Parts: sequence; C-alpha cells; structure tokens
Amino acid sequence: MSANDEFYSSEATQHFRAPGGAESEPPPVRTDGIDPSGDFDDEYEADRVGTRWHAGLDLGLLILRIAVGGAMLLKGLYKFGVFEGGSIDAVATMLGEKYAFSNESTLAWVLAGVEVGAGGALILGLFTPLAAAAILAVTSCVVYLDRTVGYFPDMTDTGQTPGYAYPLLIGAGALVLLFTGPGRAAIDAGFPWRKRPVGWGIFGIVLAAVAVVGVLALFR
Repeated sequence: MSANDEFYSSEATQHFRAPGGAESEPPPVRTDGIDPSGDFDDEYEADRVGTRWHAGLDLGLLILRIAVGGAMLLKGLYKFGVFEGGSIDAVATMLGEKYAFSNESTLAWVLAGVEVGAGGALILGLFTPLAAAAILAVTSCVVYLDRTVGYFPDMTDTGQTPGYAYPLLIGAGALVLLFTGPGRAAIDAGFPWRKRPVGWGIFGIVLAAVAVVGVLALFR
C-alpha cells in the first residue's frame, strides 16, 4: 500500500476511493451544530440553545412574569370586588364618566376579564404571546387616555389624579416578555415562542395595536 493509499484509508480523513480511482467526498460529521465545511447549522443550534437551562435568565423571567402578571391579576380581581375592591358597576361608571366610553358595562366586564385571564396566564407562562399582548393593549389604552395628565400624578385641591407611570411600567414589562419569551420555568417551555420569540413578539405588538384601535373605535 502506497503512502497515498494509507492516507485515504485512514479514519482521520474518512475518505475512500470509488472504483476507477475517483475520490469520494467525506461523510458529513456534525459536532455541536457545526458541519465539516465550517458552516453553521442554524436550525440545530437554535433548538439546542432553545432547550438549554440558564438559571439566572430563566429565574429573572419568572420574576418578571410574576410581577407583571400578578399586577394585572390583582387589578382584575379588585374590579370584581375581591380585596375589598369596588364592583363592575363602579368600573363601568368610571369608564363612562372619566373616559367617555359608550356601552361601558360590557367594556367593564371585558376589561376585568382580560386582566384576570391575561395576568394569570402570564404568571403560569401559558400562551405567553397572547397574555403579554393583552396586557400591553390594556396598558397602552390607559397611557393613551391619561396622556393629558402626564407621566407624574396631577396634584389638585381635591386630591391626586394618577399619571401614566404605573401602566407604562407594566406595559414595558409585557413588551419585554413578548421578545424574550417566558423562559424555561413556564408551561410554554416547549412551545415555539420560547425558542424563537422575536417573530412572536412582533405578532404580539400588532395584535395589541389592533385591540387598542378596535376598543377606541367601537366604544368611544
């Protein structure tokens, strides 16, 4: 056997000679998402990274979900009279008198239901893009309606009118979760929007915008 024959038959090169002396291409070997030519296997790497545990990141996303979802859940329960809150009728009155909404009773039920449902779902990490989009829509409506008050509370002789700082912060948290996904500590851990959340984040923003425009067009 010549030196060339030994080279082509070695395990290191994985080459072999076809009949007639033609040399074949080496079989593909993939190691951690990299093929022999040096090209990056995007799909393989995305799936591998998407299922990797990152304790700090996933714990931080869990805390953010609890904070944002919990705030909305408590607000919704308060509207239903829990925690010595008011009532749906009181919410309807506020929507009609303060914000000049029509059909305010229906809107009050929808608002409270969305806050409870989306807040609870976000805490669990369930259907995260839809839950975060719903919260973003609610907070965006509040920011838009309270834009005349401003970021800071308006102090008057009769009391204080809240600014939009609080809903803006909650909405920003929901927006973050649209683009990060819920993390591994979530029911959604195996769903596409955790592994590739950017497209779903854009979808969530569009969905929230449509909801805001629809509410303002139908109820005002």
